[in-house]
Amino acid sequence: MKPQHLLLCAIPMAFAACEGPSYSFRAGPIFADVRGDLALANSAGQLPTANSMDGGLGFDDSKSAYFEGQVDIDRHRARISTMQIDSEGAAVLDQDYGDIVAGTAVNTEHDFTSVVANYSYEFIREEGYRIGLGAQLGYYAMDVNVRGAGVPGRELLETDGFMPMPYFEAEAFVDDVTFGASGGIMYGDWGDARGHYWDLDLYSVWNLSDRFDVRGGYRYIVLNGDGRASSRDFDSDWDVQGFYLTFGALF
Repeated sequence: MKPQHLLLCAIPMAFAACEGPSYSFRAGPIFADVRGDLALANSAGQLPTANSMDGGLGFDDSKSAYFEGQVDIDRHRARISTMQIDSEGAAVLDQDYGDIVAGTAVNTEHDFTSVVANYSYEFIREEGYRIGLGAQLGYYAMDVNVRGAGVPGRELLETDGFMPMPYFEAEAFVDDVTFGASGGIMYGDWGDARGHYWDLDLYSVWNLSDRFDVRGGYRYIVLNGDGRASSRDFDSDWDVQGFYLTFGALF
């Protein structure tokens, strides 16, 4: 079973034995793009200056499906979200990238996968707001494929890892609308890279009825690290961010 599938199963199984939970499932599009810089060492081990993701590597904005599941039991909340972003582009390298030299016209592809599971305990709740603290485990994977356009040369970087984080969640209630912020921040050596990582979510939820809601928000993921993957050293300072809109069913 793939790591992301294990995450998707873990939290619902943990709550399956409890009585009286409420469930919600949401799905919709996310309009996201990858920004920042990426450097890949050449076969001699030299790490050049980084290319920008949207300039030297030519990645465009992209649209993807966004899914989220949530379980609430009294003061306990567990949530899982996942998205996969695929994008293609074309550019002229500003800097060397691996063994492909600066000035080369390239075609590029990137695949980004995020599967995040978190748990929070609501330790403050008043009529107009609630605050929860807990823990988050995220699985993040990025594949970057750069090929010379009509000339020899191809570099494939595949990097992934699990990232545990402390987690916070804060919500305010105004009639049928909830305004919220949640996320986690961590620094460490995890998976293929060491560095700092953020995963933040700003959102609002409009409860249409007892059974349906609409959720819109802005997801901001920072993966800033250096390490080794695909037998090459790399240095990355990238973020994935964008707006999403989901429609939910409550059970």
